[in-house]
Amino acid sequence: MSAHNRRMTEAERARKQKDVYLWASINKAKKNVKADIIEEYQKCFPAERAYQIADQVLRYKRIRNNSIIFNECMSDAGALYLYTICRCASAGYIHFENYFKYMMNIAVIWNWEIEREIAVFCRNKGLKRVNVDTDHRI
Repeated sequence: MSAHNRRMTEAERARKQKDVYLWASINKAKKNVKADIIEEYQKCFPAERAYQIADQVLRYKRIRNNSIIFNECMSDAGALYLYTICRCASAGYIHFENYFKYMMNIAVIWNWEIEREIAVFCRNKGLKRVNVDTDHRI
């Protein structure tokens, strides 16, 4: 089977959603929604609040702040915040926090799939994974 015809793995799908779909949606919404509307939404739901919610979601899911999943999800939180603002502004949603929580749950799924694939790869190749951010093996 050629690479073109094979199905994407869950991790590949997650990466595509994070790196392609998410940013394409943000850019599309920015083109279709006036900047002043986006600014109003940002005033109603500041980025600081989004990071607090991200931390709460991860703690609720018992994802420790010294894990790679925590780090990746918190890194994704900025893009998810932009996506939430743009999506809510374009659709006229007012439940920003709930939408952001929903997106953070998706980020957890994305990052679990990606990390699972990396762990399997390392195990199959006899490699040990090192997390530079926490300075210890995973």
